[in-house]
Amino acid sequence: MAKSFAEVKDDLAPDGALRDFYILDVVPSDWDRFLAAVPSIVERVVFTRDDKDVTIPSSFARIWAMKEETPESTTLMTMWVSGQTVCCHFFCDSEIELDFLPNAVDTEQRWNHLRAFFQYVVDTIGKKGIITHENMQDFVIEEIVPTKIAEPRHTSDAENPRL
Repeated sequence: MAKSFAEVKDDLAPDGALRDFYILDVVPSDWDRFLAAVPSIVERVVFTRDDKDVTIPSSFARIWAMKEETPESTTLMTMWVSGQTVCCHFFCDSEIELDFLPNAVDTEQRWNHLRAFFQYVVDTIGKKGIITHENMQDFVIEEIVPTKIAEPRHTSDAENPRL
């Protein structure tokens, strides 16, 4: 069962560190499902390469090839979820890691929207996700398990508004 804001509030107290969301043991097809699903459910998504906006590559293989070609370059995908930014840096090919600022999650409503986004990602991939303190996979704030396989949402679908 999903934790309430009251249950996670202390773990989200601003302390200068980010909070992370992970899905571990992923394969390229998991990444591809993530990349295909996310733009349809967030308010906005921007993909940058060395701080320049570029078109989101069509596959994880293309992103990973870019990173290997120029490892000194930065790759970032920023997503806006109910006014909060969630970032993916593509650090590792075997885990989806997203980060967010805990001080932006300061109400029950913001927590519910962010958690719903993570639930959608987990359902899309079909693998468990965890919300943790920054770089601390063993310090789990909440575990999110798949409840179903999500269908991509469409912006024109009034029953499935963007998160």
